[in-house]
Amino acid sequence: AFCALLFCSATSVMAEHHQATTIVWQTPLPEVGQSDVLVYGNHVYLMSFEPLPDDAVVQKSRRSKALKVKDLGTVGQCFDKTTGKLLWEVSLPSKREGGVLGLWRDASSFCPAANDQYVVFYNTSAGCLVCCDHDGKEVWRRTFNTPNSHVKNCRLYFHEDRLIAGLPVSGDWSDKRPLYRLHAIDPATGKNFWVSETPQSIAAHYRLGRWQDQDVAVTNIQPLSHWQFGRPNEVFLISLRDGSTLRSIKASTSAHQVSPLMDNQVLCITGTTIDDEPRGVIEYRDWE
Repeated sequence: AFCALLFCSATSVMAEHHQATTIVWQTPLPEVGQSDVLVYGNHVYLMSFEPLPDDAVVQKSRRSKALKVKDLGTVGQCFDKTTGKLLWEVSLPSKREGGVLGLWRDASSFCPAANDQYVVFYNTSAGCLVCCDHDGKEVWRRTFNTPNSHVKNCRLYFHEDRLIAGLPVSGDWSDKRPLYRLHAIDPATGKNFWVSETPQSIAAHYRLGRWQDQDVAVTNIQPLSHWQFGRPNEVFLISLRDGSTLRSIKASTSAHQVSPLMDNQVLCITGTTIDDEPRGVIEYRDWE
């Protein structure tokens, strides 16, 4: 399959209520991938897979259908925003088998994060987090154990002087699948400022917000039909200052999505009910 990165300009045509687009440049990519594209300064960053082998096979399961590939490594790439030229790339190798372009997000799915000095790429399936400067020099690399190749819901954030990421912690396992904790990482050294008191599960999302005039993260631990924790579905409010848990509430939905805080007080949860007739719901909760 042919894969390409397109960079377009858009002009609003109000009279016709649509966007007129012009392709500025088009650059072939070495392989497929599901990464969002990050535009930062004069650079465009993304993740794609390393070239897939010819013997990759489609594997069907009850939940999804995907290519299954051994040694499923990814590549973090940097392009010039003006010309589309590939400026540099960094390898995030893997010795694990994993899925490509399946129903669930794969190892290439996670958007890089950047600030004025650094850009970070994350392959959760491989257990690899890499930080580079904007010229492509590797600053540090962290590797960690994951008990399986399931791709976890994770977002990378730069908040003030630190990187916020969900990483597994040794010993935090449930039924041979990892529980994750938020980490605040020094982007200059790769060392932790703090690790959150509260774990999060494989299907958790986390977002940043404000509560009582302080910066916080909202995350959750969510039991699944095929993965139980022996505890209820809970949503947590975590301090970005030290990783402590400020508040926790039990959610009546499965809480697949946790929205940012609104009005400095209210939490919005969207998901499905946990009963015999699942249905989509939106739940508003007051932290007090």
